[in-house]
Amino acid sequence: MTNVNNFAIIGHLTADAEEFNIGNNTYVSFRVAVNRVRAPKKFISDTLRAKLTKGASVLVSGRFESGHYEKDGQKKFYDYLSAATIQHDVNGGFSEGLLMGNLTADVATRTTQNGGTMVTFT
Repeated sequence: MTNVNNFAIIGHLTADAEEFNIGNNTYVSFRVAVNRVRAPKKFISDTLRAKLTKGASVLVSGRFESGHYEKDGQKKFYDYLSAATIQHDVNGGFSEGLLMGNLTADVATRTTQNGGTMVTFT
């Protein structure tokens, strides 16, 4: 099996896209229904960036990334969906995702402060 770390999400944006920097790289971050998605800014044209607004429907595919880095002597962990393709104005009023890969640890379930349920896996 080749390239098992892939995802595809169709849904509505829950907030406008935002730009941020990590080192010398600029990214665009946006939330699709249930998770955060980001892509290198050079990958997203200004025209597409302008269409990434709250409530817009998108189809995003790419890969899941997680890891850690050191900052101020502390280990910081991250996980996000790294977009490879983004289509805007897709039809459908649904939020659905497909993530393919190998689990590297047991799945953990917890309750959030507002009473929601969250599942964490790597």
